[in-house]
Amino acid sequence: MDKKKQRLLTVIWILAAAAIRILYFLFGGGIAADTYEYYASAMIRTKEAEPILTSGIAYAYTENLSKLLTFFGNRIEPVVIYQLVLQILWITMFFIAMGIIFGRVEQLLSGSVLAVSPWILKSVFVISPENYFMFFFSVMFLALGIFLGWTKRKGWYRSSICELFLMILGFGMGVLCIWNYLGWLLVPVTAWVLYQNHRNLRTRIWEQKQKELYYEREQVMPVSSQGSILTLGLLLGMYATLMKYTGLTGISVGEQMIWWTDQFKNVTDRCQDISLVMTMWLLLAGGLGIFVGAFGQNLYRRRLQDRMYEDEGSREATQEIETHDYVITPEGRKVELLDNPLPLPKPHVKKEMDFKINELPEEAHEKDDFDFSISENDDFDV
Repeated sequence: MDKKKQRLLTVIWILAAAAIRILYFLFGGGIAADTYEYYASAMIRTKEAEPILTSGIAYAYTENLSKLLTFFGNRIEPVVIYQLVLQILWITMFFIAMGIIFGRVEQLLSGSVLAVSPWILKSVFVISPENYFMFFFSVMFLALGIFLGWTKRKGWYRSSICELFLMILGFGMGVLCIWNYLGWLLVPVTAWVLYQNHRNLRTRIWEQKQKELYYEREQVMPVSSQGSILTLGLLLGMYATLMKYTGLTGISVGEQMIWWTDQFKNVTDRCQDISLVMTMWLLLAGGLGIFVGAFGQNLYRRRLQDRMYEDEGSREATQEIETHDYVITPEGRKVELLDNPLPLPKPHVKKEMDFKINELPEEAHEKDDFDFSISENDDFDV
């Protein structure tokens, strides 16, 4: 499939996913529910109350809602529309990133699972940070896809822009890891991207060693350096986020780490203010796309190889049949061959050269004029 068809299918899928959400929003009969009181907390925040800090994502989400309500007033309907837009955007970015990083089959499987998930559809009407978190998660996911795609096409060099991109990417992942445990899912994805970059850059690195490059911006950045910058950015993002909470609460960074790890001890239906159902759907979509898609592609390759072997065998059989006076068509009919009306050259007969040196004529055995009979007592001294 060429790139134009792939892009067309991607656009059609995105429009279909967006249309499903808009139609559900308009005709699904959903009612906005502030089940976990994030909306109420955001309204209280407009009155300069103490910040809500049950988790990193809870604080970021209520702060964001508080700023949103300053523009639209204390109305819950704009929050629902805001979450609808966030969900369309994050599913779109997730779908595109999945195709870049893992492939078209994995993209369709995982994206379709998330697009038709009834729980994700209903989450638009529940005032909760799932869609807000997944928006930033998908931004980082798409950034990893851009990183991989750019490296594959043009390489990745030791320029300031490339290093800054990796630092910001790592920093963003660090913030997400403190916000919610789902952010750590980006770490194995990053490892996979670095592995693919290692394969894509091998030829470029070998070519670079064959010539001298004086400017760093012209030198290919090895995967070890890429991983180091990403790791540094990750740690800085985690530390900066914890330091922000330290400024809000007055608790030291060490105590903030204890607070962060304590959130995993009392897990019911939610963990760090994200529903475990969201985690289940995300893992289901990713697992189905990656593992089932990879298995399907391996099975397809095997069948393709089997067909190639069968075609080679059928060609060999056809060549053997063509040496006779008939051939077998693909439909199974036997067609007799006509005699060639054109004159053919005579068959080549190998000639043998035989010199009969041992069979001399009788005249050769007669006595010549210059032959003399010699006895044992003859003396040849002159």
